[in-house]
Amino acid sequence: MKSSAYQFICVVIHVVTSSHYVCLISASCAMPGPIDNTIITLPNQTLDTGSYITWECSDGYRMGGLTNTVVWVCLEDRSWMGHTPICTDVECPSPPIAAYSELDPPLPEAPVVNQTISYTCSSSEYTLLGSSLNRCLQDGTWENDPPVCQRTCSKDSDSTTRTERYSNLTCYRGRLGPSDWEASLNLCNDSGEILATVKDAQTQEFLVMFLKRYNFWIGAREGRDWKWKNSKKQEMSIHWVLACLNRMAGVI
Repeated sequence: MKSSAYQFICVVIHVVTSSHYVCLISASCAMPGPIDNTIITLPNQTLDTGSYITWECSDGYRMGGLTNTVVWVCLEDRSWMGHTPICTDVECPSPPIAAYSELDPPLPEAPVVNQTISYTCSSSEYTLLGSSLNRCLQDGTWENDPPVCQRTCSKDSDSTTRTERYSNLTCYRGRLGPSDWEASLNLCNDSGEILATVKDAQTQEFLVMFLKRYNFWIGAREGRDWKWKNSKKQEMSIHWVLACLNRMAGVI
């Protein structure tokens, strides 16, 4: 009987009686120093590698470009990656100024947030309507609309005059007096006023209603027949009108 040979493979089992841990040591960035006119925020409440902080501008300031936030990320070498935020004053555009109004005192430079300006009318012949104060807001806009300086229409001194307001800047005054154009022009000029001209249909409509009680020289156009409203007499000598209107072009 042939004997058999056997080979044995022994497996040695090593029992570990103690444990070893490999720890990843996380780098930590230093808290950055303050930057003028900024607010810093730590969203994760940590300065470890991979964490980030945000910078925003304080009230009354803004960053240039398309964003008002800058993000910094903490790197493994304990440095911060991100550009330095630059916050500058929020400026309002030049304040709106209505006709015959002015700033008191004038602005020496561009207005910034919370700066207040004051309006006044440039002449005692005008009355200021609306708020005399305006303030530059956080978003770079003005708090109020600009006030309006309205022309003061003085009261009629007697029954020979009649005054009505046409707009904030214009009053018409009718006077009983000379019936020729040159004398009427001089009368208006001597009073610091201007002989009226008709420039558009709206003015024409207003003056038609205004002139119901009296006859006034207001200008004419050559090539047409003209006569007084309450008279059948036709006015023939009006060739001078165009020259006068050209000389007074742009005057209401």
